[in-house]
Amino acid sequence: MRTRRRNDLPPCGELRPDDGIDPRTLFRREERSWSRTRDRRLCGQVAEALSLALGELAGNAWTDGLSIVSVEPAPDSSRLKVSVEYAGRDADDTRAAFAQLRGLGAHLRWEVGAAISRRRVPELVFELASVPGGEP
Repeated sequence: MRTRRRNDLPPCGELRPDDGIDPRTLFRREERSWSRTRDRRLCGQVAEALSLALGELAGNAWTDGLSIVSVEPAPDSSRLKVSVEYAGRDADDTRAAFAQLRGLGAHLRWEVGAAISRRRVPELVFELASVPGGEP
């Protein structure tokens, strides 16, 4: 006949704060280093491709003061946040140039897809880094 252990006794001599936690989740790393390296490399390639694509549009008057500040994963590498800075004369010029840039989002995403080698091209979300004279 089997003996039953009493439920009110702990299975060890003392209780610790990490008792009852699965060790596979306790010792898991938050993010692997190769993943961060791969994301940084992708962001650099996207920034370079966008800079070249904006350079091709240099004949337009609204692209003269436009520059890419940074490209970051937003929440992961399937969506990238592109911070853009515009050295325009005033806030109205900046807003107009930013609206033009958003209108060209599909074309710029196509340019990025041609420059990088991935199965799916990441979605681009444009963000204005700074506006002269206040918030947009």
